[in-house]
Amino acid sequence: MSFLTDRTLATGVTLQDLFHIVKPYDTSQGNPAGSSYKATFSQVLDSLTGSTSVMILSSGSGSVERCGNNNEASGNFSTVSGGYFNTAQGQYSTISGGYCNTTESGCYSTTIGGGRGNTASGYYVTIGGGFNNYASSQCSTVSGGYGNSSTNIGAYVGGGINNTTSGNTSTISGGGVNVAIGEFSTIGGGRSNYANSDYSTIGGGNSNTTDFLYSTVAGGINNTSCGCSFIGGGGFNLACGDTSFIGGGGYNTTESGSVVGGGSSNTSIFGSVVGGGLANVSLNNSFVGGGSYNNAYNSSSTIGGGDSNTVLEAYATIGGGFFNTVSGTTSFIGGGNTNNIIGISSYIGGGLCNTTNSNCSTISGGYKNTALNSFGFIGGGRQNTTVGPLRGYSSVISGKENTASGDYSTIGGGSLNTIQPSSTLVFIGNGNCNVSSGGTRNIIGNGFGNLLYTSDDSGILSGQGNRINTSASSIIGGGSCNTLFNASCSIIGVGLCNTVIGDVSSVVGGINNTVLACTSSITSGRLNTTTSTYGVVVGGYLNKTLGNSSFIGGGQTNTSEGQRNIVGGGAFNLTRCSYASILGGEYNTVIQQYSSVVGGSGNTINRAYTFIGGGSLNTASASLRGYSVLVGGCANTTLCDYSYIGGGYNNTTSACWGTILNGSGNTITHDFSSAVGLGVFSVSAATFHTNYLALQNTPETDNTNSNFLVRDTSTGVVKTRNISQPLNYATSAITSSQTLTWDYSYWGVSGSSNVDLTLPSTTLRDGFYIIVKDEAGTSGSYRIRLTPASGLIDGNSYVDMNINYMSLTVMVRNGNWYII
Repeated sequence: MSFLTDRTLATGVTLQDLFHIVKPYDTSQGNPAGSSYKATFSQVLDSLTGSTSVMILSSGSGSVERCGNNNEASGNFSTVSGGYFNTAQGQYSTISGGYCNTTESGCYSTTIGGGRGNTASGYYVTIGGGFNNYASSQCSTVSGGYGNSSTNIGAYVGGGINNTTSGNTSTISGGGVNVAIGEFSTIGGGRSNYANSDYSTIGGGNSNTTDFLYSTVAGGINNTSCGCSFIGGGGFNLACGDTSFIGGGGYNTTESGSVVGGGSSNTSIFGSVVGGGLANVSLNNSFVGGGSYNNAYNSSSTIGGGDSNTVLEAYATIGGGFFNTVSGTTSFIGGGNTNNIIGISSYIGGGLCNTTNSNCSTISGGYKNTALNSFGFIGGGRQNTTVGPLRGYSSVISGKENTASGDYSTIGGGSLNTIQPSSTLVFIGNGNCNVSSGGTRNIIGNGFGNLLYTSDDSGILSGQGNRINTSASSIIGGGSCNTLFNASCSIIGVGLCNTVIGDVSSVVGGINNTVLACTSSITSGRLNTTTSTYGVVVGGYLNKTLGNSSFIGGGQTNTSEGQRNIVGGGAFNLTRCSYASILGGEYNTVIQQYSSVVGGSGNTINRAYTFIGGGSLNTASASLRGYSVLVGGCANTTLCDYSYIGGGYNNTTSACWGTILNGSGNTITHDFSSAVGLGVFSVSAATFHTNYLALQNTPETDNTNSNFLVRDTSTGVVKTRNISQPLNYATSAITSSQTLTWDYSYWGVSGSSNVDLTLPSTTLRDGFYIIVKDEAGTSGSYRIRLTPASGLIDGNSYVDMNINYMSLTVMVRNGNWYII
């Protein structure tokens, strides 16, 4: 089969040569598909002249234009394929359509797709369409839009209005009045944006500007990126310096690798970051997270947020709060209001108006607390202060107006407690107005107005107004107004106004007790005093030891003036010598050593080695050595050595080795003598004296002699007497009522009126008798009545004698009277 393309090309063709013409749908030749005719080339050419649907050769060599629409392809090998009044003046240029589009002469391989009034004047330029667009440089492109210009090599405008790409290979995708001046710069869209620097980008927005290499503005209004920087959006932001970043917000500024995330009027310079907020400033690699009016001025400083916070030194941090300031490197404020750090590596957690003015100090919180020493700590509270004169390390945990000024010192809480600079390693736990001034390793646990002054290793545990002054290793447990002065290793337990002045001494409790010597103690009581070494007062009132190693157990107003004495108790007892003791009683006195009073009242010992057991107003004195014993009784006196009084009343021994067993008014004036009874006076040495002598058992009968014992009435001495001699009875005559005594055994009555006689005491008088006789013979008229002082008489309370010349003999037995 032979194809048309296989045929030999005809030569010498003229206008009269024939064409084979087919007219579709012409059925005149009987074929419904069409009819076949012949026509000369001249006939075909005449039919095409003046038709707009026909492409014709133009004035340019090898050029083609659309016929009939005033288009012109004057450039060699140019094409105008459609449109109206289009002109293709450049070589190999193409206008596909549109109105009044022009490819200028001198351009090469330019293309206009369509549109109106577009002009392409450079090599390989393309205008896709639009109105009044202009592309003038090699490989530049305007895709469409209105009034857009692409004037540099490879520049591109995608569309929009009045956009201009004048930078090499710059791009504007759309928008209006945007200008891309820098090489390889890009504007995505928006209005009045200027990409002035190479490799810069503006995503969109209004009036944004990039002024340095590699800068980016993603959007927003009036943002400016000045150097390898990025602005995400917002308005009136300025990113200057290399690698700066602004995420958004308004009126923010960055320089030299800094970041502002957003907010308003924030500034970040030299590698710094502001996350957001209002009017924050971050300089020199610093960070501000947010808030308002915060200023991080120095290297690597941080502010998390808050308002009006300021960091002035490097590596410092403020977490948040209001009007906080850090002026020391590596310091930290967590939050709060008007807190201020001046020192290095210090910390304020929060609170109000707190200040650290030294290095490595800490305030956790509270109000108006001040740390003025290095390594100081304030946990909280109000107006607390730490001050350290040398090393610091002082602490206040909490409370109000406490001041810890001593190195390594601590106040736990309370108010107005003070540790002064002269103190070290001191602890005040709590309370009010407690003070430690001077000394080391001291403790005040609690209380009010306690003072620890110039003392080491001492403590006041509690109480009010207690004082420790110049006393090492001493303790006051509590109470009020207690004082330790020059009292090392001493203790006051509790109580009121107790005082210890002496080492290794103590007051356990009580009121107004005073120790004024070393190694002494008062256990309790009131107004007790010991001024002697090793003195002890257990309790009582107004007791006083003045001699060394003395002891008072209790009682009132007892005094020990000598050494190694004991007063057990009682009242107003006094020892004025050494090795003496008064165990109790009142107003007892021992003046000589090695003597003792057990008890009683008003007893006195004036000689050594003497003993008074008890009683009242007894006195033991001696001429030389002492060694006397007075067991008891009242107003008894020993005046010579080795004497003994067992008891009784108003007895006296004034001779050595004298003894009074008991009785009343007895007196021994002879050595080695003894007495018992009533009103007995010694008459000779080595003699036993008594009023009466009674034998319990009946003596043996002796018929060998007629002598028996009798009392010499002149001397009182019992002697032997011949039985043949008459007995002499002591007699007395009476005329009126009276009390009888044992001085007389016979009482004669001569009365002219009734007579009442009281019989004497029966004590120790068993077997004694009295005879009463009516000598006047008048008892028949004037009775005589006998009444016992104690007991009964023949079972009655009295007996009357009423017969003239009547007599009665009455005898004592077992405390009663019997008529015999």
